Amino acid sequence: TIPSPIEKFAKRFESLPLEEIVAKLKQTLDGIERFVNSPEIEESKVIINTTMKSIQQLTTNLGGQLAPLVSNANDVAVSAKKLISRVDTQVQPISDDLRAAVTSLRELAKHTDQNMAPILLSAQDMLEENSPLRYKLLKMTEDLSAAAWSLRNLADSLERHPEAVVRGKK
Repeated sequence: TIPSPIEKFAKRFESLPLEEIVAKLKQTLDGIERFVNSPEIEESKVIINTTMKSIQQLTTNLGGQLAPLVSNANDVAVSAKKLISRVDTQVQPISDDLRAAVTSLRELAKHTDQNMAPILLSAQDMLEENSPLRYKLLKMTEDLSAAAWSLRNLADSLERHPEAVVRGKK
């Protein structure tokens, strides 16, 4: 027998590496989740917020306390150096995770493109003008139309001669 277009389509769909696609998608989502929920990001927010509050308080007291300002500037510089070094150490792993996630997404898109082309071709083959599926659908429509015509004739005949149900046709 010759496989139908639907059987060809089903075989092509079965040959897709769905487990590999799902695994790569999961890796990508895990990387994004690690990035979003990393404790380093939360710690950076707290450190930045604390530093901003310190700077704001410092500028408020600046008017009458110029001498203490100079000594506090050293403390702020030390804190800023610590903050920058912490941020630098935290940005690199996050950047690596983002690169890996982007690479995984690119690979996933590439595999999806490669695997969808045969499916689209199968669907196009099924819908072509001379395809067996289209022929069968047209034939089925014609058969349904003939059956509806026969039912109409039967209904008209029974309406004119309802006794035909009991006695039969004369």
